[in-house]
Amino acid sequence: MMRENTINPGDKFTRVENSRTVWVVVREAVLAQVMPPHFQLAHAMIRSRTIMMSTSALLDKNLFKRIEN
Repeated sequence: MMRENTINPGDKFTRVENSRTVWVVVREAVLAQVMPPHFQLAHAMIRSRTIMMSTSALLDKNLFKRIEN
């Protein structure tokens, strides 16, 4: 069973306002210690298209929706 507050490589998300685009978690980003945890995500179809998103944003149900496999 997946815990809703954990994010792992391979997890998939869509933005609430654009549910047609699927983003796949690639890795946890290594940032300065003062920064909150972030993850790099890649577009499911165009892997060279990437975004960086904070853990809190990905887990915010008003911003992102997790796609169950």
